Amino acid sequence: MNTESEYKEYLIDKYPKLPHKFNIQDKYKFIDIEDDGLKIIYTGFGRDDSEIASIRTENPIPISCGIFYFEINVVSSGDTNYIGIGVSAKSVSLNRMPGWDYYSLGYHGDDGKIFESNGRGEIYGPTYSTGDIIGCCLNCISRVLFYTKNGISLPTAFQQVETKQKLYPIVGLRSRGEIITANFGKSPFKFDIESYFLDHQEKIRNSVFYDSHFISLALNHLIFSHLINRGFANTLLAFSNECDVLGHQTLQKFDIQKMINLIQNRKNISNLILDGKVDQAIDKIQNIYSGLLEKNQDLLLVLKTQDFVESINSNSSNIECLLSKGSNLAKLKEKIISEYKLPSFKKDKTIQIQIRNINPNSNINRNQNIRNQNIQNIRNIQNQNQNQIQNINHQSNNLNISRSSLPYLASLNLHNQNIEILPKEIPNSEKLKILNQKNEKKLQSQNDQNKIINKEIWDNYIHSSKIEQVLGLIAFSQPKKSHLNHLFNQEERLKVSKIINKFLLNYENQPQTSLLEKSLKHFVYTKYSCAKNNIDLGSFAMFNIKEMVKK
Repeated sequence: MNTESEYKEYLIDKYPKLPHKFNIQDKYKFIDIEDDGLKIIYTGFGRDDSEIASIRTENPIPISCGIFYFEINVVSSGDTNYIGIGVSAKSVSLNRMPGWDYYSLGYHGDDGKIFESNGRGEIYGPTYSTGDIIGCCLNCISRVLFYTKNGISLPTAFQQVETKQKLYPIVGLRSRGEIITANFGKSPFKFDIESYFLDHQEKIRNSVFYDSHFISLALNHLIFSHLINRGFANTLLAFSNECDVLGHQTLQKFDIQKMINLIQNRKNISNLILDGKVDQAIDKIQNIYSGLLEKNQDLLLVLKTQDFVESINSNSSNIECLLSKGSNLAKLKEKIISEYKLPSFKKDKTIQIQIRNINPNSNINRNQNIRNQNIQNIRNIQNQNQNQIQNINHQSNNLNISRSSLPYLASLNLHNQNIEILPKEIPNSEKLKILNQKNEKKLQSQNDQNKIINKEIWDNYIHSSKIEQVLGLIAFSQPKKSHLNHLFNQEERLKVSKIINKFLLNYENQPQTSLLEKSLKHFVYTKYSCAKNNIDLGSFAMFNIKEMVKK
């Protein structure tokens, strides 16, 4: 978000507005509003019920907030102390006291009665008048409403409150000289609503997490998979040891050392790329991840592209030095093409033409053939220039990739991390068939994920003319001072590192996003989507991820 206005729009979209002042457009005629919608004054004579005047707030109470509370201060109770406070739907008449009509609840000051959708009333609590502070609390989770007087909680007034209707805080007046001010949270409340909220939250939490052993195992499971996914090897080892001390059995089915080795491999490759040693990263990938580069030509193209950038970056001073001594620029370009194994487009324009003609929306098989042909052309030219290499030796350009029939981690399923034991009574042939089907599904999942990552490569490299920009570096005597100097930024290395990491995670049959991260995102999205659409969340509304993590 680039501007403050965009951030405000984001907050409005994610968090529904709370009632914070009275609505000048939603009141009866005998009421005046002052103090920015927080002070109301009765201007009628109050001779009979025809001069009742009520007023609602601008915004309804969002049930997704869980608990909503507000207070009024009776500055003056007028001649007869005829005041009512409560909630009502938008359809309720404003020429009636709170609680007299359907979808309306109220507590009156003159007699201390409560009214629920009728004018009869029930004895509830004390009366209130000038100087008293009356609070109204709607608990959307338990669907109860209660009042407070001068900071003291009164008994539950209403149960099974209908929350499907949008309810607005409402105040009704019918006595000459009545004045009240409202507090929707701008100032500290007289009643300790925060303690009430925390107590209620703790009760719900205890009811959900009553089986602490089960919860611990489930959380350990999520944390463990997250540490593997993010590559925190040391933390993973410490966490595993801690679980062993506590006697948790969740992690016994995992080979901790194997997991740490895999993490370290990914980290080492990433560090090599971030340090500009792409050729070494290619060698390491070939040695550890058999067949990965051979089966994913787009990935190889990304690495080769970055490797060329690093070559130019590390030898830019040599280029400037040669030019300062009077070297011919055209000859220097040919020298660079020769030494760094680049295609000379004067001799072979196939690659250039094919790159420009690539259409990411065309047939997938045709695109794959073009990509394969591009790589093959590069290899052919590299082989032709092999004898001209003098100062730089990129062994990674001559790929010698071994194949394997099945990735050695294909049996490790960290998407759900469940171990399934086949019944003994199943014949061996059937067991083999089942296992083959599972392996095929895993490999298909890997292939599907690779297609997604390949599309990302096409969007970032081919379709965005990234390769043409990279090859354009040889046109400048000082490439670091050209308009293409952004290609030497650390951010470009980081982009390549992230792409490689995605492929490696997929090769190890691990999800791109950990289960823990997915769960948290799902929680946040669900909660605020419900809030935005005024959907009843029940106890779910009371959960705060940050507070739960602290505990």
